[in-house]
Amino acid sequence: MKKPDIIEESYSLYKEPLHTYFLYRLKDVDLANDFVQEVFLKLMDYRQMLLKHTIKSFIYTIARNLYIDYYRRHSKIMTISIDDLDYQMAGSENIESTLNALQIENIEMSLCNSLSPCRRKVYFMSRFEDMSNMDIAKELKISGRTAENQLFAARSIIRTHLKECI
Repeated sequence: MKKPDIIEESYSLYKEPLHTYFLYRLKDVDLANDFVQEVFLKLMDYRQMLLKHTIKSFIYTIARNLYIDYYRRHSKIMTISIDDLDYQMAGSENIESTLNALQIENIEMSLCNSLSPCRRKVYFMSRFEDMSNMDIAKELKISGRTAENQLFAARSIIRTHLKECI
């Protein structure tokens, strides 16, 4: 089979599953169509590397990377470093579980925004800036015990709501 035929065959085989994949995540039909087109355009750049038995994983790797790039560019709530994604993916080769982890992080961020300003600051400093309770207390000019109590309360609220979502 010629290389261009592999792309043509793959397009007819994976167009709909890819469209569903993107539509589920993006909730926008036109954007999902654009992403499907982008996957196959990128696939054409790698024409010489394509093999029939590896093309599916290649397509879904491109799809995952496109979604991650889009998510990073358009997320107003949080920024995800590629190292965090690599760490999450190390335990699982499944794209679905990685993207589910992203959705859970989105929920976590939404829950953070519903916390009181003080708890939110303490939680963010602990969770995302890796600050100790004493460092947080110094930064916010509160007692170490207050920082500890605020962090405990914030974690408790977020944990409870995440359990309900999962």
